[in-house]
Amino acid sequence: MPTVIISDEIDPGAVVELRRHLEVQEAYGVGQAELSRIVSDADALIVRSGTRVTAKIINAGRRLKIIG
Repeated sequence: MPTVIISDEIDPGAVVELRRHLEVQEAYGVGQAELSRIVSDADALIVRSGTRVTAKIINAGRRLKIIG
């Protein structure tokens, strides 16, 4: 099952809906180093304005197909 990391809080109903179809890991408030580690095995990264997606995070996401 594809894995999605959510790094900023989103509507709880959206999280419930995502969990119906995907493996979801909520990683609110983690630092850049921790997010780089977590994202290494994820297929998608969901962010809002609270997360700065750096080149380090993108490069760590070996399997990332989408960041949004």
